[in-house]
Parts: sequence; C-alpha cells; structure tokens
Amino acid sequence: MKKGLVVSTVVSILAAAASIIAKVYFAAQRDSIIVAKGIVHYRQMNSLLLTVMCIFIVLSVVFVLIAFLRAQKIRRQTAQKEAESYEKEQMQIRRNKEKESYLSASSRLEEQLLREELKKAASGEWRGSAGDIQKLFDQSVKMDTYQEKLDKLIKKNGADALDDTEEVLEKAEQYLLQNIRKTLNYMDVLDAGTEADAARVTGFIQKAVTDNETILSSVSDFLLSVTEYLNSQGSTDGLEMLNSYKQVLISSLQTDTKESALKM
Repeated sequence: MKKGLVVSTVVSILAAAASIIAKVYFAAQRDSIIVAKGIVHYRQMNSLLLTVMCIFIVLSVVFVLIAFLRAQKIRRQTAQKEAESYEKEQMQIRRNKEKESYLSASSRLEEQLLREELKKAASGEWRGSAGDIQKLFDQSVKMDTYQEKLDKLIKKNGADALDDTEEVLEKAEQYLLQNIRKTLNYMDVLDAGTEADAARVTGFIQKAVTDNETILSSVSDFLLSVTEYLNSQGSTDGLEMLNSYKQVLISSLQTDTKESALKM
C-alpha cells in the first residue's frame, strides 16, 4: 500500500475523531455559550461544527474503503504471484524429472537428448564403437529431415487435409528412437572393456541400424507417395496409393514393435 494513502487515511480518521470530540464538547457547553454569545452564535457554530464533522467522517470512510480495496488488490496480486511461482517451480521439477528419465518408454522420447547421449558414448567408454554409434546418430537426423520435408510439402501445397501424415512420421520417429534407447540401455549395463560385452553391443547397434534403415526406406517411399498424390491433384488413384503406403508403414511399425517386445 502506498505511504501517501496510509498517511491520508490516518489523518482523516484523526480529524474525524477530533471533530466529533469538538462537537460533543460544544454541545456540553451549550448553556454557557448561549449566555455568553447568544443563541444565534451558538446555532451558527453548532452548524459549522456539524458540517466539519460530517466532512471528516465521510473522508475517513472513503479513505478507509480505498485502503481496504487496495489491500485486497495487493493480497490478490501476491496470491497470484505465489501461485505462478509455485507452478513454475513444479514445472521445473517435472522438467528435471523428465530430463533425468529421458529413456522412459512411457513418455515421448526426445531426439536431442538421445543424440547427446550417443555423443557421450561415442567419445567416452564406447569410443571403440564410435563409427556404428554415429550411424544411429545420422539416422535420427535423417528422420528429422524427412519430417521437415513433409511439413514443407504440406504447407507449400496447402494440403491441410494431409496433417495426419505427419502423425505417421512421428510414430516412425518414435520407433527409431526406441531402437536407440534400447541400445543406450545395453551400453549402460555392459562393459566396453570386456571383449564379449563389446561384441554384444556391436551386434545390438548393427541390428538397430538395420531396423532403422528399413523404417527410413519406408518413410522415403511414403514421402514419394504423398508427392505423387499432390502432383495428381488429389485424384482417387493417388489417394488410394497414399493410403496403401500409409498402412504399409503403420503395419511395419506395429509388427516390428511386437517382435522387438518378444525379443526383449
């Protein structure tokens, strides 16, 4: 609350109190004043004191009301800031938790975090497999490139009806990242200094690379089918071909996911 408002409120209350006391004292000295000054003088002074008293009372009520409303506003703003601060704190906690559990299969995998882990592995304990690890890294980048191309293609052609095709590529990317996730988990539990473990990790990486390459090839074919559909100006044949490639890609992801789950 502003200092000036507090001072004004206090002064108005004190002035109102003083005017009330003066009015009460004047009324108590009624007879003496009438005898000394006359009834006319008494009435004039009484009327003046009553007016002054009312003015100060009204002012004090106004200032108290303003001060109350200002205090309420400040409390609301403080409460809002505290709520926003708490929400930001909780959001940061959630972000930190998500960052710590970036390999969780129950949440969306972030390609950037996985790439950072691949870099650490390639330059650290698993530098002996740096060449194979780089292939996984490059495949993740390539998938991003395909997604960017599809987004650009849809926007340039104003093909908003094909927005669902971007969801298909998102699923394909998550499948590819799952393969990288599994490989990173193997690297965490196996020992790069042991020949047998190093060979096993090499096998896991090569399998993931092969699997990802198959998905990337299917995605490339899918992009071509989208392009052909757009070039055919949305003909029925083009749409059927597009849906056919979409189903093949989705089926491939679902089948490979089930097989991977069984092998795990």
